[in-house]
Amino acid sequence: AVLVSVFEGAQACSACVPVAVQLQAPPCPLDLAASTALSIAVYVAVDRVTSDFCTVYGASVRLVSAVADFSAMKFWSREPTAASEEEKDAALRELRSRLDATLGAVDPQEDARRPSSGRRDDDSLLRFLRARKFNVDKAEELFVNMIKWRGEVGADTILDTPDPKEHLYEEHCPRSNDLYDREGHPVYLEFTGSIDVPKLHSLFEDEELVQRHVRQMEINLRRADQMSERLGRNIEKLVVVMDLKGLSLNPVRNRKALNIFKQTLKIDQLYYPERLHRLYLINAPTMFNMLWRVIKPWLDPETRAKFQICGSSYGSALRELLDDDNILPIHGGSFAGTCVAPYGEGTAKSGADNTAAEFVEEPDTADAAADCGASGDSDGDAGSEQR
Repeated sequence: AVLVSVFEGAQACSACVPVAVQLQAPPCPLDLAASTALSIAVYVAVDRVTSDFCTVYGASVRLVSAVADFSAMKFWSREPTAASEEEKDAALRELRSRLDATLGAVDPQEDARRPSSGRRDDDSLLRFLRARKFNVDKAEELFVNMIKWRGEVGADTILDTPDPKEHLYEEHCPRSNDLYDREGHPVYLEFTGSIDVPKLHSLFEDEELVQRHVRQMEINLRRADQMSERLGRNIEKLVVVMDLKGLSLNPVRNRKALNIFKQTLKIDQLYYPERLHRLYLINAPTMFNMLWRVIKPWLDPETRAKFQICGSSYGSALRELLDDDNILPIHGGSFAGTCVAPYGEGTAKSGADNTAAEFVEEPDTADAAADCGASGDSDGDAGSEQR
């Protein structure tokens, strides 16, 4: 929904983008959330330049100012430190000891019954340590705040009750919770280009959309939990595919979407760290590629490697991780289930509902290691460096 708002405003400022492309800045390590925020910064900066003042000076000053504002935000930063295996093990033991003292000791069996998003097992603690480059003080603060937040929003039990507006969300935010990659990572597919953002905002309050984002994260992470049990190894990351086909480029000023985006961005960064495996943007319009050239120099190489931006020729990119039976027919695959088809073809979505029932279909993951080779991260190695 945020991408729709961003790029609907892109056409109005297209004359300014080539100017921004020429700007140079020293590289700084930014992650997925920061990179998306930078695209928002580019949009907001250039959007404020009218046709009478679309000059090199005006566009440059506003772009640099917006980027500086985002870069200065504390929760974007990453400290470029590398920890040895011994240091990682010591950090894990120290973090566990501190959390036991701060939150109280937890029974392992009771902890295992919780959603993985709020567990205190080794895999979960290592995610928080990686998110703070194995700085135990910062990882402890991040984890304690996450536990407090989950209690406030009821994240552990959010899927126990169906969303009363599920039918409206299904109609106006087409997506799929039915696909998996070869290694078993859940794939969240969203038809971003088909979302009617103004209509969505007319049906939902801001708080409801933010809560819906939490629900969607919990749905996909429950799918990851169940796949971990089924495969006997840790699956903790998600694959995201956003289909931008049909994205409108008419100028629309939608500050409300940007405000909601900032809230969900903060939630992902602070309460769901280290969850992205790969992100595909398919059917991307030309304007997106122009903005991407602005964003790309500021990205950490490891983060940048997770992005795959494609136009209409995206089949080979998707097949790097997904088999044909986990690619929709409208994307050239042979997925046999029913799924939403926002282009006016196919059947209505059935798939997974929004309660804590069974989310997982039986994917073909037997030959995952052989098929993926060295290109994929292995979630099974709890001590490996995954971002």
